[in-house]
Amino acid sequence: MSRIANFPKSRACLGKKAKSLSCLASVLAALLVVTQALRADSFAQNRRLGRGVNIIGYDPLWRSPDQARFKAEHFRLLKEAGFQSVRVNLHPFRHMDREKDWALQDAWFATLDWAVKEATAQGLMVLLDCHEFDAMGKDAEANREKLLAFWRHLSAHCAGLGDNVVFEILNEPSKKLTPALWNQYLREALAVIREKNPTRTVIIGPAHWNSIDHLPELELPDADRNLIVTVHYYKPMEFTHQGAAWANHKDKSGLGWLGTEVERKTIRDDFAKVATWAKAHNRPIFLGEFGAYDKAPMESRVRYTAAVARTAESLGWSWAYWQFDSDFILYDIPARRWVEPILGALMPSAPSAKAVATPVISHRFVCADYIQGRIFIVSTNGSVEWEHPAPSCNDLWALPNGNLLFTTGHGVREVTREKKVVFSYESKSEIYACQRLANGNTFIGECNAGRLLEVESSGKIAKEIRLLPEGKNGGHLYMRNARRLANGRYLVAHYGDQVVREYDGEGRLAREIPAASGPHSVVRLPNGHTLIACGDMVKDGARVFEVDAAGKTVWEIKSSDLPGISLKCMTGLQRLPNGNTVMSNWQGHGQFRSGPHVIAVTPDKTVIWTFSDHLTMRTISSLQLLDVPGDATRDEVWH
Repeated sequence: MSRIANFPKSRACLGKKAKSLSCLASVLAALLVVTQALRADSFAQNRRLGRGVNIIGYDPLWRSPDQARFKAEHFRLLKEAGFQSVRVNLHPFRHMDREKDWALQDAWFATLDWAVKEATAQGLMVLLDCHEFDAMGKDAEANREKLLAFWRHLSAHCAGLGDNVVFEILNEPSKKLTPALWNQYLREALAVIREKNPTRTVIIGPAHWNSIDHLPELELPDADRNLIVTVHYYKPMEFTHQGAAWANHKDKSGLGWLGTEVERKTIRDDFAKVATWAKAHNRPIFLGEFGAYDKAPMESRVRYTAAVARTAESLGWSWAYWQFDSDFILYDIPARRWVEPILGALMPSAPSAKAVATPVISHRFVCADYIQGRIFIVSTNGSVEWEHPAPSCNDLWALPNGNLLFTTGHGVREVTREKKVVFSYESKSEIYACQRLANGNTFIGECNAGRLLEVESSGKIAKEIRLLPEGKNGGHLYMRNARRLANGRYLVAHYGDQVVREYDGEGRLAREIPAASGPHSVVRLPNGHTLIACGDMVKDGARVFEVDAAGKTVWEIKSSDLPGISLKCMTGLQRLPNGNTVMSNWQGHGQFRSGPHVIAVTPDKTVIWTFSDHLTMRTISSLQLLDVPGDATRDEVWH
């Protein structure tokens, strides 16, 4: 029943002039009550939409139901995964008969009724979206009559449905449907809808493909408060639409979205503009489409999708991911399975998202994400309990005092758990190695300069070893991890030369250990053996191996030893007192998009635990377990 049925009888009131003012006040008060109720409805309706998915726009079921890809079971799967709504993309123009006042075919209505019935039976909200943006954009004026006729017929057909069905007048008005023309058409269409559906929630977005940048041009009838405003977000297009045949970026590939602070801030700033507009106009916001085309790197798609969804939610917006199947794919219908990483990005707690973000872990540890530029402390349940910026961090240590020492691309810092910097060293050279020594000095390996330094807490250089002549640039690959040994010698992983070299206290070469595929980390064990992690300079060359004092390989692990796990680029290492080895499986260089970040194995190469969190972390370059006893400054932590 329409709330306007409760208006006071104005004729009776106005019949008495003495009471005209009070009656007028009553009418205005009633109008205010109605307006406030409708305003509350639009925001409540938006909350009910919650997390949604675009569906069946390009499914053959509209032409021939027996060829349908989307089935009733998919509504159940969406509900079970935690979704709250579906945005049904309608292309009605091809199903309308001009000779019959643009009437829609009975078969088309039958399919629509099936979709609405099955979705609402699962408790899903249904958004009926007129997706004829292409036709309207090509010739808006020629198709105006058809658009209005569609809403006249659909509005009449759906008049008896509950408030769990909402309308969207037109997806992405654009091209010849200019902002000025769109403002006219939306009012006309809304008037048609209100004839049969006076309290139906209606969704309307700005012109230029529902662009957030054109939201200020949108003109809505202020008196109608049962409206939700929609925007779409696909920035940056060169990333989200790379490889898409219909887009301007069809020839691009391999472009990543790394989740840097700059990238995330761009989303926040863009959405803040929408939030400011929404607050000024008192309108709820529905993010009707977002996502990244499936030719983009999976890990970047996951990170981007999660960032957009979480930012929208932080502002109280509802959203609908583009789309269930076809391109931007969320669910693989032929394989009958979710695209787990994307599901996990949208619904972190979804039962089917376990493979994406649920770790199997036995230790609390600290780790560095080189590409994202952050360090994390991870609890035993796999959640991040502490994090801090660490640009291009390759090496880190948990110190006995609880502080963290780590490299920062061209420097080294020590920070407290309260995030106060208590030691800092900066260089013009790339730095990939650091280590706190027993005397309180900090060992630092400068890659390009080829220098091994021992630096006092004041920043003064106490000792310098030059492996390269002064002024010579060893380049980006000259050195990775390096360690100062208890006997005063130095172990250096010369990545580009694919060799580990041991130098005496004066920098003279004492020993070489060949390390094909590029040594990234090197650890001297208490028994005199050397543990080495190798990268990806050679195809399938990623491995970890141990050599004795004579250089003989006594232990090795590679991908072929780990069924179901592919080693990409082995970077961080820690040997535990019980003989187990913990390794970080670095996943950069654009070649590897899934699998564990951290792998722990026994001496017989049995995997005892792994850790993966591709939603939070892009790579792990270094790690140290926090619940293994030992003083890291006295060679008691073999890392």
